[in-house]
Amino acid sequence: MKTHLPLLALLLVPCAVFAQTTWQGLAFGNSAAHVRDVLSKQPPVCNNSDGDDHDCVALTMEQLPAGSTGDWTVNPPLELWLPALSSPLHFNAFLTFFNLDRQLVRIDLRLDTDRHKAEGKQAPDLVDYAGEPVLGELLGRYGVPLEMSAACEPAETRRLLRTHADLIDCNVLWKADGQTVNLAWKYSASGKTYSLVVRYAWVRSGL
Repeated sequence: MKTHLPLLALLLVPCAVFAQTTWQGLAFGNSAAHVRDVLSKQPPVCNNSDGDDHDCVALTMEQLPAGSTGDWTVNPPLELWLPALSSPLHFNAFLTFFNLDRQLVRIDLRLDTDRHKAEGKQAPDLVDYAGEPVLGELLGRYGVPLEMSAACEPAETRRLLRTHADLIDCNVLWKADGQTVNLAWKYSASGKTYSLVVRYAWVRSGL
């Protein structure tokens, strides 16, 4: 039976368990080997819409070259289905590990703008299509953020688009038990680019 993996599965988990787990049931502080094992036991990902199961594959980790964003990427790329959207948002997931024990400290979910561009959505389209729905989803789960730049407000975003602002930069920060959650997106009119990332970062106690 086809199963679509919810990209922001973290948003469906009660806040009481944030200190222990984050996206896809992973736990901050775990080793890369343990994270790989947890991902392998998740339901297969089916990024297809024809009702067939033949495109369903298990989650795997692939190590990235030195200097890349994150130490590993998660395959296959993931899809986020939101009620307000007629088609899914495409994301790539990156995992970052730290110190000699290789502990998981950060998870980045980055919008795959190249794939959206191939589907016909240019940078200005994604400002509305991706930015506002993802912000709404996070606000609904975490409530009032610790910080939110003015450009993130939907009315202000639309005003900046109407006035042909060259750069629109949105940054929102929440803090849950044991982690921070950050939404950041940026639109450049002159560069015709758009980027969006949802970042979960481990907050460790002590010095």
